[in-house]
Amino acid sequence: MAYTTGQPGREPPDGCGQNQHGAGALQTAHPGRCPYGKGAPAPAPQTQAANNGDEPPPAPQAELTGDAGASRFAPQARVPGGMAAPQPLRGNAPIPFSLSRAPERVLPCALHSPAEGKSYAIAPDYRTVLMCLRRLCDPDLTELEKRLYLGRRFFVGHAPRDAAALFHAFVTGGADAADDVPVMDFEVDAEAIYASFRQQYGMDLLCETPHWAVFRALLRGLSEQTPFGARVRLRTLPDGDLPQEARAELARARERIAIPQRVSRAQTALLQELDRRLAAGEDPADVLLKMQEG
Repeated sequence: MAYTTGQPGREPPDGCGQNQHGAGALQTAHPGRCPYGKGAPAPAPQTQAANNGDEPPPAPQAELTGDAGASRFAPQARVPGGMAAPQPLRGNAPIPFSLSRAPERVLPCALHSPAEGKSYAIAPDYRTVLMCLRRLCDPDLTELEKRLYLGRRFFVGHAPRDAAALFHAFVTGGADAADDVPVMDFEVDAEAIYASFRQQYGMDLLCETPHWAVFRALLRGLSEQTPFGARVRLRTLPDGDLPQEARAELARARERIAIPQRVSRAQTALLQELDRRLAAGEDPADVLLKMQEG
C-alpha cells in the first residue's frame, strides 16, 4: 500500500475538542505518557524545527530501554487506569488485534529491536504512520533520506539499526506485503477514507488520532456502502463474465479512481520533453536513452 500529529501548544480546530466519548481529542491528563499503559516516562519537551509548515516538529531525542515505553501520541480517550506498563512489540512478530488482551498488549507504544536487544519508543498514531509511508514512497528521496526521516519521525528518540524492518512489521501487523496490483492508496483515496470513517463510525480523522492498529482494524471494517469500500470493490470486481458494454463502463469507472504510478520530478521533466519533441517532430533519441537509464 502506498500513504500529523497536532503541534504542541496549538489549540485544536473548532469541533475537534471532543470525540464521541466526550474526551478531549487532543488532550490527556498525563502528557507524554503512553495512553495505553501506566508508568511510561514522559519524553523531553519537543523543540521547534524548520519545516514546510505541514508537519509537526521532530520527535524528542530520548532513547528507551527496558519494556516501558513513551509516546508523543495524544489519545482520544484514555483507557481506564490500572494497566501495566505498555508492552513493546517483540521483533518482527505480528500484532494480534484481540479484545481478550489488555489494550497495552494490542496497542504497543514501543518496539523491541532484536538487533539492539532493547526497546524503542514510537509514535504509534495513524497520522505519523501515514506521513512515514508517504515519504518512503517518494521517488525523489534517496534511501538514506527515507531512513533518516523514518528514524526522526516514527521513533521517539534514536532509531535502532533494524528500524525499517520494525516499521514494516508494525504497519502490516507482521503480514507479508502483497505482490499483486494495489487496490488502495492512502493519498489517492484520502477523501474517500475520510468520508467513509465519518459515515460508518462518526469519526473525524482530521480531529482524532487513533493508534495505527485501531485505524487499520476500522479501515478493514469499512463496508462496500462507504465511498472507500465502493472504490475497493470497483478495483477488484472481476469483469470476465460481464457483457462488453458493462466492461467498458467498468473500465471508465476504474480510470476515474486509478492509482497512478509515482514518478520522480526528473522523470516527469523527461516525459514532458519527450512530448514536446514528438509534437515538434524533433528527434527524441537522447531523451529516450535518459529515460531508459533511469
